Amino acid sequence: MWTVVDASAGRQTVACPDCGTPVRPDRERLCPTCGYPLVLLRSAPVDSEAGPARVPGEQGEATDVFRTDLFARGATTVDDQPPLSLDEIECPRCRERNPLERIRCQRCGLELQGRRPTPVAAPLLRPEPLEPTPGPKPRRSNRWMIPVGWALIIAAALIAAAVFFATRGPDPNQSQEQDPPAGGGLVRVAQQDIQASASSTLPNDPRFNVANTVDGKNETTWQSDGKRLRSNVGVTLTYRFAREVPLARITVVNGDARSERDFTNNERVRRMQVRAGSWVASWELKDTTDPQSIDVDAGSVSAVTLEVEATYPGTTFKDVAVSEVIFEIPDGSGG
Repeated sequence: MWTVVDASAGRQTVACPDCGTPVRPDRERLCPTCGYPLVLLRSAPVDSEAGPARVPGEQGEATDVFRTDLFARGATTVDDQPPLSLDEIECPRCRERNPLERIRCQRCGLELQGRRPTPVAAPLLRPEPLEPTPGPKPRRSNRWMIPVGWALIIAAALIAAAVFFATRGPDPNQSQEQDPPAGGGLVRVAQQDIQASASSTLPNDPRFNVANTVDGKNETTWQSDGKRLRSNVGVTLTYRFAREVPLARITVVNGDARSERDFTNNERVRRMQVRAGSWVASWELKDTTDPQSIDVDAGSVSAVTLEVEATYPGTTFKDVAVSEVIFEIPDGSGG
């Protein structure tokens, strides 16, 4: 066997019979590479005249490490053990029972390839008793009832939800948010067809430019220059279209919607006046980042002005913020 003398500890290392990794049986219980039980090597004499150790992963017989007389002490006979099952294979050298899928013996490392019994020969070697003792009657499994129970619970929940939404009626707090006009859906006016301006904005900071309100992203925002204003009441946002459009709906994402902290840091619009041509309305907005809509009955217009009439207070800054303004027209109108 290949041995290596550990000069610092005065001990010897040997090659693992399964993978060839140098190991110390007197200090380690298992091979750190393949998990082979090294306790079997402690009582085995070291044969210094044996050939060189295999490299890790090299195939070979375990007789390179063990001698058959190692297992002669305390060996048991087949008659002393229960019958060999079909999912086991017995090592022909050390008589150790191994799982059928093992390649090497888990005790002595002997390669078991080519030694497995065939499906027909295995029952002939150890025939089952003609009249086996009947075991306990298997219990009936109720596991199939678990998914059925969950399915019934989910079905009941869906039915209850459908009944609730069908009978609760309209929400009085959303009286301004109506269904699209009859005759078709709505489409958004393209960003390139809108020119946006504001009466106040943070200077020299593109992160808060009014153009951010029509870019289709809630992560960008417009903010007024609150430090230079006595109040944000009266601040206006003006949107001019490349051509007249049959405006049907306006949707706003209020405040700085980038995060909950940014939302509360700045002021938000509580109420604004909407002017679209000759159509004028006062719009109460909720203090939330959820999109809020108002239907417009102004016909074809070329511009819309939103004027701040009241705000929700911010915890840190005096700037009022709006993240998104969406203008919608009937689908197919050509706007």
